[in-house]
Amino acid sequence: MTAVNGTATTSGELHLDMGLEAQVLRSHRWWDVPVPEVSVMPAVAEARSDYEKSLAEERWFV
Repeated sequence: MTAVNGTATTSGELHLDMGLEAQVLRSHRWWDVPVPEVSVMPAVAEARSDYEKSLAEERWFV
């Protein structure tokens, strides 16, 4: 945390190293955590493209 003209500013980063094919336990919660937009890994770029296509087909159920 740094003070700038009397105000506090913060920034942070969360890194979870779970591997590319990690499986997570079933949950009744949904987090839309997008695939990174920029990566040197071709698999990540392909996953981002798939993610963007799926966003266009996303529907909200209320």
